[in-house]
Amino acid sequence: MRFKNSVVIVTGGTSGIGKSTVDLFLSEGAKTIVIDVKPPKVKKKEHVRNMYFFKGDVSKENEISEIIGYVSKRFKKIDVLFNNAGLYFRKDTLSLSLEEWERVLRVNLTSVFVCCRCVIPYMVDRNKGAIINISSIDALWGEESTVAYCASKGGIIALTKSLAREFAKCNIRINCVVPGPVLTPMFRENNTLQEMVYIKNHVPLGRLGVPKDIANAVLFLASDDASFITGKVLVVDGGII
Repeated sequence: MRFKNSVVIVTGGTSGIGKSTVDLFLSEGAKTIVIDVKPPKVKKKEHVRNMYFFKGDVSKENEISEIIGYVSKRFKKIDVLFNNAGLYFRKDTLSLSLEEWERVLRVNLTSVFVCCRCVIPYMVDRNKGAIINISSIDALWGEESTVAYCASKGGIIALTKSLAREFAKCNIRINCVVPGPVLTPMFRENNTLQEMVYIKNHVPLGRLGVPKDIANAVLFLASDDASFITGKVLVVDGGII
C-alpha cells in the first residue's frame, strides 16, 4: 500500500501498459484517475473502487486543463502523473505527410508537455510530486520507417531531463521509463507472429516483456523508494541495449 490515499493520474490508461499500471496503483491504495479517448473495458456490474475515468484528448490543453482542475478541486492534491498515452505506426519516411508527422508528435510529445504544464502548478503548491514519462527503446537505437515515432520518443527523454532540473527545487521528481518490446495490443497490431518471434530471439533474457514489467518500474519511480532519483532514464528491455 505504498500509494494509500495518493492521487494518481494516468493518461492512456485503458489498455496495455497504461491499464496494467492503473491496476497496480489501485492495488496499492491510490485514487487513480484515467484520462483516455477510449473508455475502460469494465463489466457493467463490476465496481472498480477508487478508479475514475475522464474522456479527454491529451494533446488538447483546454480539455486536459479542465480535467486536471476538476481533479485537483475534488481531491485537493495530485501526487503522481504518469504520461503514457501514445500513437505508433510505420510508414516510409518519403511517404510520410507533414500532417502525419505533426499528428504523431502532437499525441506523443506535445501531450506530455501539455499534461506536465497543467499538473506541475498543483505540485509546486504542495512542494511535492512525481512525474513519470514513457519513451521507447526506439528513441535510443532508431527503427526503420518510424521516424516520427522515434523523434517523438527521443523528445520525451530530453523534455524529462529539462523539466527535472527546472523543478527539482520544488521537490518534484521527473523521470522517464524506456520500454523494450512489450506484449501490448499496439505491439501485436504492428508485428506479425514471425516478427515477434524474431524480436523475442534477440532479447538476452529470452522473452518479450509484459505490461506489468513496465508498470512495476513506473510504480518504483513514483514511490518514496525513488526519493533521490530525478531526471533519469530507466530502460526496461530485457537486456537488449
